Amino acid sequence: MSDTDQNVLVELDALLDTRIPSLARCNPDAAALMMKPAYWQRLSDDFEKYTEGMVTNAAFKEQYAKRDKDTLKGALATNMCLILTTLFDELGDQQVNSPHVGDLILTVNFYPYVLTREEIEAYLTTISVFVNNRAKMVDVWYRPEEVSPTMLNAEYSAYILYDYNYWLGVQSKNFQAVSAPTVTVFAPAMSFVKDFTEADITVPGYGVVSPFELVEGSAKLFVDMHLLDMRFFCPVN
Repeated sequence: MSDTDQNVLVELDALLDTRIPSLARCNPDAAALMMKPAYWQRLSDDFEKYTEGMVTNAAFKEQYAKRDKDTLKGALATNMCLILTTLFDELGDQQVNSPHVGDLILTVNFYPYVLTREEIEAYLTTISVFVNNRAKMVDVWYRPEEVSPTMLNAEYSAYILYDYNYWLGVQSKNFQAVSAPTVTVFAPAMSFVKDFTEADITVPGYGVVSPFELVEGSAKLFVDMHLLDMRFFCPVN
């Protein structure tokens, strides 16, 4: 990638809601419950709560860790696809009006899905529609452990992912040595344990604070983190 290219790395799990089909493989009735507004408004993946106990959090995590090609068959496009449209429209306008914007590239990370070349090309063709065919489409297969700050600095201008908590954890040592403050990271505003209570977000002497703003602020030392409303990582509605 040249210094002027705009290369956005995005996980397939951010563009497709693979949480609902994972729940369906645990309990189809539990997945049906997710077709309520609460799913789009949730603050965590505490599915034991949201499925009213039909699926334990342990069962969901086990199934989600095993997500595969069959999981994708039940996955719906998320609102992040529409965000990509806006993002690449803006980049396209900059490309026309500024010599400082080179090629537009959308790199889709297909991890952990093992697909044929034909299947990958089909996904890329579909996704390219959301960026109005303005970007060169590239596919990769990177584990979270491989997406290091050094890689981001060298190859990408932005990174869109779902489980940012796990990624930051496995990259914590790398971030101690190398930061990527110019790389914009988009991820869902969510707790990875449970929904926050008012007590959880109340700081003595300050009152109620936004935990997501605190995460964004602390992450600024390493990356330009932006936590988006969970609805963007849920099916288009």
